[in-house]
Amino acid sequence: MASRLCTLVVHAGQQVVHAGQRASRGNRGRPQQVGFAPGRRVAAAAGGRARAGVCSIAAVQPPRVSAEVASCQPAAPGSWQVAWLLRNQGATTLRLESAWIPHGRFRGAGRLPLSGEVAPGTAAHIEARVAAAEAPGTIVENAFLIVRLLQQDGQAWRVFIRMRVLFDAQAAAQPIIEDITAQAVGAGYHDA
Repeated sequence: MASRLCTLVVHAGQQVVHAGQRASRGNRGRPQQVGFAPGRRVAAAAGGRARAGVCSIAAVQPPRVSAEVASCQPAAPGSWQVAWLLRNQGATTLRLESAWIPHGRFRGAGRLPLSGEVAPGTAAHIEARVAAAEAPGTIVENAFLIVRLLQQDGQAWRVFIRMRVLFDAQAAAQPIIEDITAQAVGAGYHDA
């Protein structure tokens, strides 16, 4: 029975978030999940043949970024022109690839292609038109600006900027950033 080489990705301060999968189709044709622990002996593929090996953990450092809402202006009835500043707090340059705002009640018009680099200590301006029409006093929870970027080592990341959007007495949208997290591309989620 052949197996894939195990790959473990550990984010700073987290448990193992991704483990290898058996390549065989033994269990009624469905791949079987295989859990690994550091130092545990596993079968690993090498040049197409299985061999015994020791599983190791590769530490992955997510990009260090902060974000702020720079502006939110009415664009047309039921839509807003929103601008964010994404600041690189890390020591290496980040390359921006795309951004999207997927929430049903605070939604962008699909993926926004981005280009350019964000040097350490600098910020990128990201702007998008967002559809949102709610009654005064409404609060929209868990709206996201998702930014796909690359670190200098070539590792791709998705940065999730989670927001709560308040609609004031005049029904004007007021996005408020609540949390920022990052996920390495290939850690259990695939961009479509």
